[in-house]
Amino acid sequence: MRPGARETFAPGQQAPWVALSAATPQIIVDTLPETDLTILIPDFSGGGAERAALNLAGALSRRGRRVEILVFQDRGPLSGQCPDGVHVSVLGTRRALTSGRGIARYLDATRPRTLLSFMFHTNVAAAIGVLLARHRPRLVWSVQNAPKEALSKGGWPSSVVLRHAVKLGARVPDAIVAVSLAVERAFSETVPRARGKLVTVYNPVIDPARLPERLTRPPGSPPELIAVGRLAAQKNYPLMLEAFQRVRADPRAREARLTILGEGPLRAAIEAEAEKLGVASGLRMPGFVDAPAAWMARSDVFVMSSDFEGLANVIPEAMAVGLPVVTTDWPPAAREVLEDGRWGRLVPLGDPQALADAILATLADGGTDARARAKDFEIEPMADAYERVLFPATNTVPPTTECSSWRKIASKG
Repeated sequence: MRPGARETFAPGQQAPWVALSAATPQIIVDTLPETDLTILIPDFSGGGAERAALNLAGALSRRGRRVEILVFQDRGPLSGQCPDGVHVSVLGTRRALTSGRGIARYLDATRPRTLLSFMFHTNVAAAIGVLLARHRPRLVWSVQNAPKEALSKGGWPSSVVLRHAVKLGARVPDAIVAVSLAVERAFSETVPRARGKLVTVYNPVIDPARLPERLTRPPGSPPELIAVGRLAAQKNYPLMLEAFQRVRADPRAREARLTILGEGPLRAAIEAEAEKLGVASGLRMPGFVDAPAAWMARSDVFVMSSDFEGLANVIPEAMAVGLPVVTTDWPPAAREVLEDGRWGRLVPLGDPQALADAILATLADGGTDARARAKDFEIEPMADAYERVLFPATNTVPPTTECSSWRKIASKG
């Protein structure tokens, strides 16, 4: 049971602060008066954005801030990991872009000082909710990916609609936090009107008190490679498997094993590709795990084959336990995270031989200990930076005339 009073309202009942359509299966509310911060995320999926949101909520709550998590659906592997003292409210809506009225009623009832939203579709919903609400909190968007790559993967028309909604909705937030300098630059190029609102704060990822010790593996042990991420097209696991096949073709690594932690829609396709390439015997896919750092600590190389990322929280996690990193040079921020290869090996996109060569080289020389770089992603310093954005001395509200066309669209939802 999460902290706070939890109430459930069946369809047809009147909730204290929100009335959604009869199609809404249920509305679950935790009551938290005088909230300093509400963090809006879609659900408790095990992605980097959701983990960062929970890490930030916990850090600010420990500092005495009154923090609440608001989700569209109470589902996902992180559902039971809400930090102590952080309350949860559930809208019960199925689609982010139709959640504006529910968010508005929530804001009017709880009157949080600041609303922080994560990810593009949730950011748009937050903007709609703020425009429809009588209570006007400070609104801060967290941008987790470069819009060019992230908003082109859904296909037409959904990606086109969302891209235009993000551009129009960017008028509403008081501040926009990018997860890397590269994402900040990419967002400002795509959405020029956002330039005066943008600031870069890395995701709060590393808790030094919870880091496992790196295990020393016995000489002659089979090489252990590890990857962490959702089983989705963005991660390009076929490229990783092809590189893994080439690694195992080398006499030095014939018994190498690859562990992929994560779950997603492409599990069957990845397993089929491993069978096709003849590497299934060396592949382990245990699914989502709560503590990937413990698996990293007993591995030899962390491998990433993504086509794009915003920050890739798992790379700092690997760095923090002293695990050497090999990754594709994904746009826009791989070079920023690894500081142009100072803290790990970068290889070109789509080149399985280059990825295999970099893995073999790292197995041979031990790679780079990047624990010093991982300190830049620790939770407490990043919470300091977020606090300055979320709770400034003055709370300036953008002129409502600037949002008039967006308000008309929002009112139709």
